[in-house]
Amino acid sequence: MGEDAVVGTDITGGPVPTGEVCVLTAPSVVITVEAGVGSQTLPMILVDIGFQGSVKDWSTQVGFLRSFILVIKLTEILRH
Repeated sequence: MGEDAVVGTDITGGPVPTGEVCVLTAPSVVITVEAGVGSQTLPMILVDIGFQGSVKDWSTQVGFLRSFILVIKLTEILRH
């Protein structure tokens, strides 16, 4: 038989689950590719990646939560 999780209360009175939790967070990883045009350096592509994930109760019943954000910005360089 499995054991019930121990649950406490936080200062707001809501339940606070206890047990095994692993949280991985990378709110923003930015990669920029730039090009030199004349005396200027201009960004050509910018990639912004964000990640958050958690694993709960891996020794009994594994639960995964995750979110992933990807933003890509392209810049067109005009030549005169």
